Amino acid sequence: MKKGPDQVDMLTKLTGIPKEGDTILNAVPMCAPYSMMTSHKYKVKLQPGTLKRGKAKKVIKDLFSSLSKNEKVEGFLIKSMTDIELMDPIPSQGVKVVAPGIGKLQN
Repeated sequence: MKKGPDQVDMLTKLTGIPKEGDTILNAVPMCAPYSMMTSHKYKVKLQPGTLKRGKAKKVIKDLFSSLSKNEKVEGFLIKSMTDIELMDPIPSQGVKVVAPGIGKLQN
């Protein structure tokens, strides 16, 4: 199936860091190499570990919610993501969640 100009235009509008005045319509959880996510505002590093998917999802959602305290729209979109949406990108084996500021959240 070929992509039309409308679909290509839509893809170029996706961003990891919204600018002032951008209209945010949705949050999309995804999994990618950490080096590719450097330009994204909300990111965590998943490493092999002992944390189960459900607990990892909760830690990630809590971290992102704490990071979005000053942003009403972003905070709402993070809180409105379903458990299935958040757990799909997380590997089924045990993981360890690594991110700046996660130590404060766990304490």
